[in-house]
Order: sequence, then structure tokens, then C-alpha cells
Amino acid sequence: MDEWMIGCLFEELHKMKEIAWIAIWSISFFIAKAEIKCQFEDDGDGCSLKVVPKLATAANMKQLRHLSLASNEIKSIDDATTFSKLIDVMKLNLSRNQIVFIHKDAFKNLRYLEEIDLRYNKLTTLPVDMFQNIPKLYELRLSYNLLTDIPLNAFFGTELKRLSFDNNNITHLHENFLMKIEDAGLMLRIMHFGNNPWQCACLRELLREVKEMEVLYDNDSYDGEHPVCVTTKDFYCRRDAAAHEQFIRMYNENIRVR
Repeated sequence: MDEWMIGCLFEELHKMKEIAWIAIWSISFFIAKAEIKCQFEDDGDGCSLKVVPKLATAANMKQLRHLSLASNEIKSIDDATTFSKLIDVMKLNLSRNQIVFIHKDAFKNLRYLEEIDLRYNKLTTLPVDMFQNIPKLYELRLSYNLLTDIPLNAFFGTELKRLSFDNNNITHLHENFLMKIEDAGLMLRIMHFGNNPWQCACLRELLREVKEMEVLYDNDSYDGEHPVCVTTKDFYCRRDAAAHEQFIRMYNENIRVR
């Protein structure tokens, strides 16, 4: 990206009502090797952005490779075309915002997108086709949200190898989750799923599967020295909605409060 654009970015910042109260000298837009990153110089906090800024996704940014809007106050990405002009973007960091909704087509047509970071947001659900057919998608970070499910076909048409969804509200996955996504052409190599309110029977199924398929996982969480799941006297993996709420409540009362 040309250096002359730095001045344009700062000029645009002055016009943005959402961050008008921030002293311009305290904001750093780092632009190198086609990368834009909004952060405070002193503490790494964001720019208090409440929406994805248009200047970062404009047509003249089509050669942008890395976009980080982490540590801001973005709550929603409603427009399916928000990132559509970033045709060459490879890394997209939206972590540490307050995102509760992302349009299911927000990442469509990003043919070179390899990494999406959505950690530390407030997502509760994932549309089954949100990440489908992103051909280069290699790593997806969903940790520290409020997700209750990982759709079985969510990653069809990708090259996903690294998936993290630890610290959510997941009590179970679909039966034979890894085997079924492998049948769809995916070969996960690393999966982080700790600190969820697992049903013990469901967790046992998953641990057996990751070991059999030689998928690396956060095994430090499963050392037998501290509780990691909850169960009732009927030890089998329940996948109905009523059981889901029951096990979240049990986990919150007996494990998460520790």
C-alpha cells in the first residue's frame, strides 16, 4: 500500500463521528506490507470503532492483505458486502469486539482469506453456510463467545486445518463430528475445545475421536486433576435442546464458578 494513503486515513479519522473524541495523536494505523491495524500506541486497545469503517474496506483497498479491527466496540456486521471489495485479504481479525451478529454472506467471495479471528465476542450461533466455500480458509478462531453449536457442514469447501472454539457454551457436538467432516473432504489437524460445559458422555466420545484421528487438542485441560464436564446418572450423550440447558446450568453451578 502506498505511503500517501496514511495521510488519507488520518484525514478520514477526523471525519468519523464514532471516534471524534479520541486525540488523533493517540491512534496508530500501521500500514506495511499491505496491512492495516487500528490500535492505541500505549496499551494496545482499539480505536473505539462501533462499525467497520468504510475507509478500511473501500475499493482502493483491494490489495489489502491483513486487516485488524481488534479491541473495538463493533456489535454487528449487517451488510453482506462489508468486506466484498477486499478481494485479496488473507487475514481478518475481529477479535475482542462485542459482535453478536454477522451476516451469513459477509465473508463470501474472499477467495484468498486464510485466517479469521472472532475470539472474545458475543456470538451465540453460526449460520451453517457462513464459512462455506472460502477456498483458502485454514484457521478459524471462535474462542470466548457464547456459541452452543458448531454446525456439521459449516466448513464445506474450505481447507480448514485449525479450529478453536474453547470457552463457549457447547455441551456436545454432532455424533462422529470429525469423521463426518473428514468424509466431506476436511482434515483438521488442531482443535481447541476446552472449558465448555461438556456432557461427560459427549466429551468422552470427542476425546476418543481426536485421539483415533490424531488431531492435536488442548490436552492439558484433560489431565484428570480437575473437573471438566458434568453428567447425570444416565450416562449417554444427549443432544436435545432441553438437555443442553440442563447441562449448562449444572456446569455453571458446579465447575465454572470455581
